[in-house]
Amino acid sequence: MAECRYGFPQEIPSRPGVRASRAACRRFSAACRVLRWWECARDYKGEVPEGYFVARSRTYGVWFPGRGFKVNGDPKPAVEAIKRTLRIYPLAQVNNPPTTNFINVSGIPHNTIHANNSEFYEELNQIVQEEPSESLDPETLGLFASIGIEKGKPFAPDERMKKILIEAAAVGNATARATDVSDPPEGSLLLSE
Repeated sequence: MAECRYGFPQEIPSRPGVRASRAACRRFSAACRVLRWWECARDYKGEVPEGYFVARSRTYGVWFPGRGFKVNGDPKPAVEAIKRTLRIYPLAQVNNPPTTNFINVSGIPHNTIHANNSEFYEELNQIVQEEPSESLDPETLGLFASIGIEKGKPFAPDERMKKILIEAAAVGNATARATDVSDPPEGSLLLSE
């Protein structure tokens, strides 16, 4: 995840087997060598570099998913193109972008799942405190406020609310697991084995 409060440039290669997740990428022909994106928060007031397509995020933290595809059954061309040409760097380095450091996390255990107990509400509170209120709709903010999570205020549930949140997390966790392993809705397409 990248911090886009002050904006960060991205240079996305247009190479065989490489696709970025931006819908606009599909508008470019194969002749386009590099697509330059400038990702910044909606409230960013500074200058935007010339020659970049601007994407304003509702949040300060953004995910930048992309994917390499096999070329004639071989993943190497996509991996090599991404490593050679993808650049994500701070604005201060826009005139002299550094080489992006890629870290291979294959085979390294790491957890990307949110807490499935009452600690989930601490994580939720952290996000509410860090991100602009405008990143969420009023109804969702109201739901969070009903359990004591409000921007600019400490999250300090009393004993009664702690019990409610512990039970809610347990029920939510059980529901998610049951839903995940239940039969799919009628008419769903399934991959054959």
